[in-house]
Amino acid sequence: MIPLHGLLWYHRDMKKIVFTDIDGTLLNTRHELTARTKAALEMAEACGITIALCSGRAHDGLLDITDRLSFTPYLVTLNGAYIIDDAGNTVSEHFFTRDELTELEAIRKSCGLGLLYFHSKHWAAPAHDSFYDDEYSIVKRPGTVCPVLEFEGKVHKYLTVGPAGQNRLFAEAAAKALPHLEIVPSSSRYTEVNTKGCDKGQGIADVCRYTGTDIKDTYCFGDYDNDIAMFRKAGTPIAMANAVDKVKALAAYTTLSCDEDGVAVALERIINGNKG
Repeated sequence: MIPLHGLLWYHRDMKKIVFTDIDGTLLNTRHELTARTKAALEMAEACGITIALCSGRAHDGLLDITDRLSFTPYLVTLNGAYIIDDAGNTVSEHFFTRDELTELEAIRKSCGLGLLYFHSKHWAAPAHDSFYDDEYSIVKRPGTVCPVLEFEGKVHKYLTVGPAGQNRLFAEAAAKALPHLEIVPSSSRYTEVNTKGCDKGQGIADVCRYTGTDIKDTYCFGDYDNDIAMFRKAGTPIAMANAVDKVKALAAYTTLSCDEDGVAVALERIINGNKG
């Protein structure tokens, strides 16, 4: 782990934004927001730092976290496909065409994978199956059950679910058929697909533009492949100890793991470091 004693950027007169991934980063491996991490987020916000949750999850998959906080954070959801400010206003959104969804469905089915898809503030699945049940157990809110090609609203993110080998086959085939889309694994079990140019890096850039913040005055926390675009743009990227090597290679610092309150440890040092 790289020491965090250099994280002394905080000054009350400077506008700062902290972007944090959720699963494997802000939450521990039991998908819990610990009391220490909650307190650190609230302390940072009270000091004038803007907090943005930056996740592959949809809006309703973040409510279990936001409902526990004493403030309203920015939400960069669906890897930046749908962004909401702290007053609930839409900052930006990106969604698929019907032709893109049709092509993705053909490839997914040929690879024998399950599906979850996401529309603005909610999630959905084509059937009430084991993949639906797994997602419900994580986000703790019911999703829409409807085949994606029969869904009448906008689809902002497409997520295949299944064994790593089948996901690799899907990613390769989808990248060949639809090279303009953003296709990236978010774990060994999931492959996330977003529209052209839509990733967490673009998401944090959209928030900076919206708030008038210089992107060099941002910090981000992450652990997996879908955080790489964010790490390449943020002023100071901080990797979790449990992050994959590709993420750690881009980090300015490495904090403790998600099971050791790594985000809280870094935030506490960022805010309190100037006092010591």
